[in-house]
Amino acid sequence: MHEFAAEIAHFAHSIRTGSRPLHTHVEGTEVLGIILAAYASARERVVAPVEHLGAAAVAR
Repeated sequence: MHEFAAEIAHFAHSIRTGSRPLHTHVEGTEVLGIILAAYASARERVVAPVEHLGAAAVAR
């Protein structure tokens, strides 16, 4: 099975069964902060700081 499809299947299973997903929203927002810093670094050609996004910041 394709990796992304497996991730989606796992997430759907978690929703259906009420079980905890392998990765939580907290871990997801941490990874998003790293990805955004990498894009900023490439765009600005500097070492960009990694922002620690809280769940509230992502929900906006």
